[in-house]
Amino acid sequence: GLDMVSKLDVNKTLNKNNYQSVEKIKNYESDDPGVFNKENDKRIRKLLSNISNSLNKTDKALDVGCGSGNAYFKLEPFFEEVYGLDISTKMAIQKGIPPNFLHEGDCENMPYSKETFDGMTAYGVVHHLEDPNHFFKESYRTLRNGGFLYIDNDKNKIFFQVYVNLMYIISKIKNEGTKYWEDFFIPHAI
Repeated sequence: GLDMVSKLDVNKTLNKNNYQSVEKIKNYESDDPGVFNKENDKRIRKLLSNISNSLNKTDKALDVGCGSGNAYFKLEPFFEEVYGLDISTKMAIQKGIPPNFLHEGDCENMPYSKETFDGMTAYGVVHHLEDPNHFFKESYRTLRNGGFLYIDNDKNKIFFQVYVNLMYIISKIKNEGTKYWEDFFIPHAI
């Protein structure tokens, strides 16, 4: 079997490759209407407005896993500078995030100095992480005193793994093709 470091590297590579696919980029929002819809947009804008209005300082914000721009563009009205971090920047650039505010990298080892940001979002990111504790430590390190971390649309990691494996099996039984589900994990012998 794979040791823990190798397993983490394999998962990161799969995630990165998944979000560089032209088809994935084109259909990203439409593939998950339960996540990307007007009700969620309105709710997130209101929450970010309320949170940012309560801050003493709103210089810099970071959207972790910024690929779709979903949270990134919602931060812009409230912060002087908004940065994006993603394991793959291809989608983010195509969605219009300025390259000079974009960093390709790993949220478990962020390329930022201590106490850089007043606010941070991670929309639909945590369930992709093998060990979210690394991300939380990095968030704490890079947030300024009094800053916030907003996490939303994250399923429980175990639930997500069970769901993906179940959908893989159902797709196989229905002979619908399993490519979509294989993008999320390395299929195990079933």
